[in-house]
Amino acid sequence: MKALLRGWEPSKMRPLTLPVSFEPDYMNERPRMAAECQLVDDGSGERTLWRVELKEGMVQVEDDKGIYYAETCYVMLYKYGQGRRCRNIVRRTFFSPKKYLVRVFGSTPYTSKAVERPLRASSLDSSAVFILFSSSPIVWCGGKSTGDARQTSRRLAPRNAPLITEGKESDDFWAELGGVGAYSTETEEVGEELDKHLFQCRTENGLFVGEQILGFRQNSLIPEAVWLLDAGSVIWIWIGKFSSPRTLQECVEDATVYLYTHPAGRNRNTTISVIKQGLEPATFIGLFDNWNHNLLRDYKPFEIFCTLLEDRDQSTRMQTTSKATTDFDNYIKYPPSMLKNEPDNLPAGVDVRRKEMHLTYDNFIAIFKMEPAEFEKLPT
Repeated sequence: MKALLRGWEPSKMRPLTLPVSFEPDYMNERPRMAAECQLVDDGSGERTLWRVELKEGMVQVEDDKGIYYAETCYVMLYKYGQGRRCRNIVRRTFFSPKKYLVRVFGSTPYTSKAVERPLRASSLDSSAVFILFSSSPIVWCGGKSTGDARQTSRRLAPRNAPLITEGKESDDFWAELGGVGAYSTETEEVGEELDKHLFQCRTENGLFVGEQILGFRQNSLIPEAVWLLDAGSVIWIWIGKFSSPRTLQECVEDATVYLYTHPAGRNRNTTISVIKQGLEPATFIGLFDNWNHNLLRDYKPFEIFCTLLEDRDQSTRMQTTSKATTDFDNYIKYPPSMLKNEPDNLPAGVDVRRKEMHLTYDNFIAIFKMEPAEFEKLPT
């Protein structure tokens, strides 16, 4: 129910602890952690960044400092897993403003980020840390901010930026924000509870009509369909191997319809990730309990099962027809040893002239190496 309501207060999550550096295998062995933090490695892989220009097209950015500006488009190619896989990350931005304010989030090098806020005093919050980028950059620490957040700000702010605490601001600081103003002093930053919902990915007339699978597991991902897994911070599109062909754009459009029409008023900047069956990363696998990599290895689609059943029925009909052309089944059956006796010693009812018809079907095939119907056609 919480997922369908606006403004439901999220639950606090336990702190996430990661080593200083780690390879992709570290997350592959810990898929639940990978899903929680949505990381494939420690970020040390090869990264190439391009900025999309209106006239020049894609221009490679040589000095990538990890800062991206709003209303411009970037394309990033990040290689991880010793070059076996490549992930494309698209970000939008355009120009670097001369002065701007950002709020710091996260407590580790892998989860930290800074998000731009309007350049005014009302954007401040006593529970957070902010960085004012200008000709004289400043790090502002709210009275209720944590030491981890302050440490994170030092990794994001310029080295010459002084750190000031709430209540110790200078007149120049307030002048940069357009004057002193009221701001929140009660808000507390909490992590969002990871809530997962699986749907069959279907849209009709601009509406998402996919049926939700309650209590889903890995075997809910049927390869004949395309599935949407809403993990809160990421919306995954899983394309089954035997599903109807869809382009990447069509998959993203369906996920966008789901996101934009969600009754809880979801953040439209939520990440949409499209993956194919058999190529699931640890960040997806960790959303399921006890993922089995061999579960669908020998999977056969419904159409193949129908074909196999039709072939078996046809074979049965042919065999039945073959037997029906004779009255073989109408004879009482006896073992071969008993049928070898003299006529006077044969059981009552045995046709002396057609003793072979009293054999069981298996004995008949073993002795004569042919069907009873074929035997009947032999010349007498």
